[in-house]
Amino acid sequence: MGIKSLKHSLALTFVFTSIVPIAFVSIFVLNHLSVDNINEIEKKNLLLAKAMSGQIESSLREPLVVMENVRTLLRSNPDYSESAVHQILSLHVRGSKFFESIYILDDKGIVRSVGLPPAKDDFKKEVIGINLAHKDFFKKVRETGKPTWSDTFLSIISGKMSLALGLSMDDKTLVGNCSIEYLADLVRRSNFETSIITSIIDRGGAIIVHPDPLIAARQVNVSNLHPVQEGFAGNEGTYRYLFDGKKFVGELKGISPETLTCVLIKAKRDDDINEIHRICLNGDQIAEVYLEEAPFDLLGLKDELEQIFRRPGDVKVYDEAGLIVVLERVKVSETGVEGIGPVADRVRAIFNRYASDQASEE
Repeated sequence: MGIKSLKHSLALTFVFTSIVPIAFVSIFVLNHLSVDNINEIEKKNLLLAKAMSGQIESSLREPLVVMENVRTLLRSNPDYSESAVHQILSLHVRGSKFFESIYILDDKGIVRSVGLPPAKDDFKKEVIGINLAHKDFFKKVRETGKPTWSDTFLSIISGKMSLALGLSMDDKTLVGNCSIEYLADLVRRSNFETSIITSIIDRGGAIIVHPDPLIAARQVNVSNLHPVQEGFAGNEGTYRYLFDGKKFVGELKGISPETLTCVLIKAKRDDDINEIHRICLNGDQIAEVYLEEAPFDLLGLKDELEQIFRRPGDVKVYDEAGLIVVLERVKVSETGVEGIGPVADRVRAIFNRYASDQASEE
């Protein structure tokens, strides 16, 4: 897959506001605009970012207030039974728009009690006893006694990106896991202008909230960009970033049909011999997209296999994974056949013949 970006015609304005543990970014695409227009846009962009950061900071304060109330309640009744503590934690989770779990760690960092939503109550046995002593946020709470946010992580309970808020509670630590989905809703509502993109970046530089779900899902990392580095240094403001036209060649792993935003892996830039593990190119930056080699025709191979394996369901295609499964046990991809035995040998013979025919037609 080859992609050419626009030459000297795009500039991005990054607007950062200092939010811990995340940063808010507003990006405006500038394309052949006058200086007056650009200055006006930058002012508007900065106001938007500050307004949004205020909403996000306010949203991040809400979980803290709830956690402080829970801590006060538990401290005032130190003789609560284990079941009573569990009930209190669960009630605060079930009545919350942001908590997916609240749990208590002992002084060794081990989960001793947990509150979960009703649909996830079966997870209780799996969560109790987990050791979180290695987590940085737990160490900082123990060292400073101050409320501390974690970095973003993929929650084992919800399967979504989350943040953990830790509070010191005597010799224990009270922790609330918050899904960032409610922050994503704020950002989605703010994207009312098609020319402005608003997103949230975590402390590692990964985009965790973005109007393009492909970018958010892949957590594209932009920590190498100078404006991003300035933002995390606490220098909030407006920064302009100019893109030069470059050609990127790599393996296409995802594309958004709406925005044409592409994700390439094993990519190389025309002026650099080093391979880039992963890069995301915004659709607005792309001038040309072309295939350097034809993709492997899985559907054509499926038709060939179905000439032999004729019963419904004998041959299944998983397009997104680039995989065919025969008789629930033999896997076929463009790289070859996985499996042993007579069925696998027969599939392998069909694959080799089909791949040879494909090569001769190119």
